[in-house]
Amino acid sequence: MLRQLIIILFSIMALKQQYAAAHTDSMHETASVYCAKECASSDDNPCGKGNGQASSCTSVTLPTGTMRFLGCSLEVCEASCGAEVNAVYVTDDDGTNCFPKNDQMFMSQVIAEIAAAARGCSGTHIMSGGMHMIGATHMTCIGKYHTAGGDGMANMDGMTNMNGMPSGAFHSSWTFASFLLTAIVLLVLNW
Repeated sequence: MLRQLIIILFSIMALKQQYAAAHTDSMHETASVYCAKECASSDDNPCGKGNGQASSCTSVTLPTGTMRFLGCSLEVCEASCGAEVNAVYVTDDDGTNCFPKNDQMFMSQVIAEIAAAARGCSGTHIMSGGMHMIGATHMTCIGKYHTAGGDGMANMDGMTNMNGMPSGAFHSSWTFASFLLTAIVLLVLNW
């Protein structure tokens, strides 16, 4: 019985490592710059067909009212912002909001919300020191950004994520496997 328990525990650890590896890979984005463009309406695509990070624009509440933004593909961002961005800025030509590749926390909630849209997600949460971090939670933006854009199609359940795995199916299989292994452990311990 002890041998069975050890095998089950090693199986659980292996599944957790697979899950962590899949999510760690999707956190390491290859973009050198992120950007978001202002939308005229919620179904506008200022990035160009196939180049948006989402299927619709994200609403951001400003002190002067609500504006909508859409994150763009790496190609569009590099064309508007340049290949390397060292500070957050808005371009003069078309009003593109440009963000450095490593910036995920901002003093301004509005800037953080626009930066989240640039990475294909939405929302913010407060970190220590009053900094606003992109995404409603730490996990919200993981795996959402795609260098080629895709107008949000790569973010939908059943579609392929950055790792070439079906995003919703992988999560569902992990949940089922976790449940199954927990049930087996409980059965073994009760014997």
